[in-house]
Amino acid sequence: MTSVDMTGPSTMTSPADSGSAGDTGPVDGTSGVLPAECDGIAVPPECAAFAAKITECDPSYAGQEDQLALQCACAVTYYAGAYGPTCNVAYSELYACLGALPCPEFMSDSACLSELEALDAECVNGGSEGSGGMGGTGGTGGTGGTGG
Repeated sequence: MTSVDMTGPSTMTSPADSGSAGDTGPVDGTSGVLPAECDGIAVPPECAAFAAKITECDPSYAGQEDQLALQCACAVTYYAGAYGPTCNVAYSELYACLGALPCPEFMSDSACLSELEALDAECVNGGSEGSGGMGGTGGTGGTGGTGG
């Protein structure tokens, strides 16, 4: 599946990799929880759709839809917000695209490539703010891959 770094510099892991049934693995790179800035954050529709698509297409994420939606919302509003408004838009458009795909396409390496390119341009490569990169979006291996 096209890899999307939903949480800025860190990754999300499959429940099978996390060590406990309710844990989605590292989210902030250290404690396994979202940053305080994401507490109580509103989940935009594209994040709800994206989380539903993950759980529909990858049964290993069953029961984690709310956490996945919150991680997406945090990426769109908190992490992407640190890189300017065009980065937020790029993340939103990518999640909207991914959430609308049928599972075979969602799980492919070619899902939403134009949106990934826009994300790279606006967030990873500095965007209009020129503020540096956020981490990669390329590669395969799950929804939170490390990219490159």
